[in-house]
Amino acid sequence: MRDLSQAEIRMKEILGLERSPVAVKFIRKGELLPEGFDAPPSRRYCQILMEASEGRRMLITPENIACPASASALGFKPLPEKLVTGEMLASFGIFASKEAGRNTVESMTRLPMGEYRAAAACPLGEAPYEPDVVVLESKPEHLMWVALASVRETGGRLCWWPVCRGSRPGPTRRRGLSRTCAGQRASPW
Repeated sequence: MRDLSQAEIRMKEILGLERSPVAVKFIRKGELLPEGFDAPPSRRYCQILMEASEGRRMLITPENIACPASASALGFKPLPEKLVTGEMLASFGIFASKEAGRNTVESMTRLPMGEYRAAAACPLGEAPYEPDVVVLESKPEHLMWVALASVRETGGRLCWWPVCRGSRPGPTRRRGLSRTCAGQRASPW
């Protein structure tokens, strides 16, 4: 495994990060959960990412996930009907109509239902695993430089994948940017 503590130090120095980069590992059924990770009740995926960026070791599972969109994106649970139809998103005022909400939900990338048992998140420098995804929170210009660095050797274009009304779950070899939640935050992965 690479020296992730040095990677975290370099990222913080170069980008001036105020929070730690977060190492996310998607744990398949049959794989052991990492030791020393907390799985507090009623958490959203975005919450465990924030807590991990502040130094905690967190787990999200089908039992403690509170966000139905994230639960579906991670393959933990099917979407509730009011999300499938877009009704919930329109009623919250996130989208102008049920159709717009439904189009967003239909475009979500999802992990296969039931393939993963948990997602672990912790500061990159403390990860006891090779991360599937590293999540950064920073200023837009900093993230632009990270995105450009991801295609430095090969060139090419970055793509946008609308997922989880946002975050890109799961191991992938693609590089790009993803909108996160309905707030449309961007994060390279």
